[in-house]
Amino acid sequence: MRQLRRQAMDRKRLQGVVAQGPAPTRARRQGRTGFTLYGLRHTVAVILREIGMDERTIADALGQKTLEMARHYAKGADLRPKMRGVVRSFDEELNRRKTKAVKPDS
Repeated sequence: MRQLRRQAMDRKRLQGVVAQGPAPTRARRQGRTGFTLYGLRHTVAVILREIGMDERTIADALGQKTLEMARHYAKGADLRPKMRGVVRSFDEELNRRKTKAVKPDS
């Protein structure tokens, strides 16, 4: 009985959360929210990729055997902030290595 009550409460809580895409009308009538294990796996992979985790770490966290699956689940990650840092670091290193221009002898 307690378990049924807990499941009903969890279902009501989840109904207030908006899923990534619209759930089919039939699923909504049945009280399903559109959450799937695939969606959860994708979300975890994207977050891990955005915070800079490598593909092997993501694959391990998801329980995947191959890096290809980690790439598949993490492909929607926004890597722009990470790339800005890479470009900034590269630019700083390039400026550090600059030497004065040498004029050729005439």
